[in-house]
Amino acid sequence: MLAGRGGVLASIGHRRRNKYKKPEAEDVLEYPELISVQEDDKMVFKKRPILIWCFSLFCFIVGFFMLYHFTFGSFVMHFDVVEQDGYRIGYWWEYLAASIIIGLGILFLSVAVIEKVEFNNRLGYLKIEKRVLFFAMSKRTYFLSEIKSIKVVKRGMKSKNNNTIHYNVYIEFTERNPVRILEDYSIRKSKVLVLALRKFLRMQNADYDKIEVVDKSEWM
Repeated sequence: MLAGRGGVLASIGHRRRNKYKKPEAEDVLEYPELISVQEDDKMVFKKRPILIWCFSLFCFIVGFFMLYHFTFGSFVMHFDVVEQDGYRIGYWWEYLAASIIIGLGILFLSVAVIEKVEFNNRLGYLKIEKRVLFFAMSKRTYFLSEIKSIKVVKRGMKSKNNNTIHYNVYIEFTERNPVRILEDYSIRKSKVLVLALRKFLRMQNADYDKIEVVDKSEWM
């Protein structure tokens, strides 16, 4: 019994030490949902909009459930219906409501962008690909030698009733426009990603405390 309590206390103490310890590049392994490949000469990140997909699926289920019951079902969620040739027919606004819900599902699915970012040291390129499900939207390739710096950028707006603050990995190039990748709401996760990339690319200032945060957010 005492040994069991001792093990629990030791585990709690270990978690507390990890919480306050200085993050390192290897801490990027804490986010397996982002890293799909990590090798000596290649790192591949893949960000999937899981929450948006789940919301779209919810809209489809609710919308088609309503359409089915308005047309054929015996239970129509307490809405009035009329009989026509043995079928239960709902009012036009009920079909409109169901169609709007299905449309919301399609809308959210159409903006759910899958982002894939590949850093390849052996071939010397950075490739950024964005697509919606199976449809490619954009694909850009950069030389790693063009990268000038990698930082964190803070964007969004914060007010009394609204907070859209988020963070991106911010890559600056010598002669090309900067790019923002791997959006997240956690500044720690974004800084750990930058730290891992700086170490992977053998850049200077591969230290957590020296990672710059470019503030482009708005306060109201």
